[in-house]
Amino acid sequence: MNLRRRLGLASVFFALIFCFSSRKSLADVAYTFNYSVEDTGQTNVTVNGSLYNPSPDVYVSEYSLTLGLSNVDNITASDRLGKLTPDVHKKEGQTIIDLKFNDKVVGVNKPLVFTIQFTSNSIAQKNGLIWEVTLPKPSETASLKGYDVSLSVPLSFGPVIYSSPPPNIEQKTLTKRNFKFNRETLGKTGAILSFGPYQLYSFDLKYNLKNSNLFEGKAQVALPPSIFGEQEVVFDRISPTPITVTEDADGNYVAEFRVASGKTLTVEVIGKVKILNPKRDLSESGPVSEVPLSLLQSYTSAQKYWEVESPEIKQLVKSAVGAVLPNDNAALVAQKLFYYVASYLSYDANRINPSLIRFGALKALQNPKEAVCMEFADLLTSALREAGLPAEVLEGFAYTKDSINRPVVGDVLHSWVRVYLPRIGWVAVDPTWTNTTGGLNYFSQFDTNHFIFAINGHNSETPYPAGAYKISPDQTGDINVKVLDGVSDLKEEGPKIKVSAAESLPRSFLFFHNPGELILTFINQGSQTAFSSTAKLDSGYVDQPSLNLGDLPPFGSITQKFDTRDKKISPGEIGSLSFLDFDGKVYRLPIELSYGTAKPKTETFIYIFSALAPFGFAGLLLVVRRFLRR
Repeated sequence: MNLRRRLGLASVFFALIFCFSSRKSLADVAYTFNYSVEDTGQTNVTVNGSLYNPSPDVYVSEYSLTLGLSNVDNITASDRLGKLTPDVHKKEGQTIIDLKFNDKVVGVNKPLVFTIQFTSNSIAQKNGLIWEVTLPKPSETASLKGYDVSLSVPLSFGPVIYSSPPPNIEQKTLTKRNFKFNRETLGKTGAILSFGPYQLYSFDLKYNLKNSNLFEGKAQVALPPSIFGEQEVVFDRISPTPITVTEDADGNYVAEFRVASGKTLTVEVIGKVKILNPKRDLSESGPVSEVPLSLLQSYTSAQKYWEVESPEIKQLVKSAVGAVLPNDNAALVAQKLFYYVASYLSYDANRINPSLIRFGALKALQNPKEAVCMEFADLLTSALREAGLPAEVLEGFAYTKDSINRPVVGDVLHSWVRVYLPRIGWVAVDPTWTNTTGGLNYFSQFDTNHFIFAINGHNSETPYPAGAYKISPDQTGDINVKVLDGVSDLKEEGPKIKVSAAESLPRSFLFFHNPGELILTFINQGSQTAFSSTAKLDSGYVDQPSLNLGDLPPFGSITQKFDTRDKKISPGEIGSLSFLDFDGKVYRLPIELSYGTAKPKTETFIYIFSALAPFGFAGLLLVVRRFLRR
């Protein structure tokens, strides 16, 4: 028996590992994976493999495929000579398929070709209105000669919301969307693709407000805001009803409540939210010099936790970008800083505890291996501001079923960043998840898993997001957010604005004169925000015929007074209020002046004082006359 024949009786094993694990092989291998997803989400997988003998003296007789999937069914296999009988067993959430080949191929250039087929219901998962497809990365082995992946999904899944990394090829047929990836594309991260129009969530948030003072006080909380084109919030119930809700300079909805002396008030906010993922084209970004001056003044300054202008932050920007010049593309500068921070810091899950202390940017820079999402957000925000790009931190909820690769902090809170890019606008990015997923793209594209509770731009600390209003640090259960199943849209009637107009007539008496006023009050009595509200008055009696009211949140109200130039306005329709709903639909409401008049308390006081003045003056004359007679 010659040497080749004796070694040919040996077995050479090869393992293909899914989900970020690998095993060395003595054989070279090239393979293609074809994932065909059906409308139900079941995925039909075909693996075509080519095994190459490691030397002329050895041939491959056995093969082991390890899938990071526990839900694998209908496994079949074959080689050139016919069907194979796979030996299947499961271990620690994995499925291991062992094969013994019929075919015997000798030599190093001719491959042993085989096929494995199976089905799985865990590759494509539907949550609410979103389908998410996860493609594993290849085994990290030097013996890998080739790796190509094709994916087809039905058009019924909807448009592509997110794809990281982007496919090498994307095509569309009458019934399918087809994607192709290669080893270079999937080599480090695998791929995640999501499909659908938007995502809907229900939420139940609790805010615990304690008043330790001797007198009744007022407390403010940040409600989840609606952001036009990105996040639509509908409030089904706020208990107790807030005194008022106003929008601050960052776009937060600040609700005010009365809290009795020595009492604790628990505010419960119940509602629904629609999260969209607007398409962004970073190639449209303008230069750094086009950032508006108003944003530079408000969103590039130093704050607590954002140590802008410190030597260490300056050095970070220099290391990542170099000198930032006015003509530099803003998106490119932001992208370099994003990936520098995402790769410089390391996520430390051991820091997650009820007493978690926020580092801030500088301490995060000094302790790069001890970061959680707050440190990623603070450091990136500081670096962007130092580079002259407006930036702010977003606090909120992040939906995840993969707490290892897409982690959140205690009570499911998460922090990420929004940067302003000229010609594009504010863009949300998440350096934490890019880091923890091994490099998935959360910069040039985003997802529908991020729900904003609060925006910190003018101030790095306030307002606090829902989940931060606790009586004790270890208190949990204040955040309850769930994907809405079986619902296709929010199906609301749109904002409900009550408009009232009244007139205060001009009055004069002796030395006192109170000019006439037109008093307009706008109250949002609905559950949705009225965007871009504008009041236009047809009358020529006021100095400001057009008034920009901005966004009017639910439970919010705005009162405006106008000098009527001492002229009485005829009752009836005197103008209109126009605003948009979240979908861009235009609403117009008439502004009608009632036949009655309104008189503010200060005005009434003046009239009373004016009426009593003659009597006081007469009394004074009597006193003086009596004094002179003496």
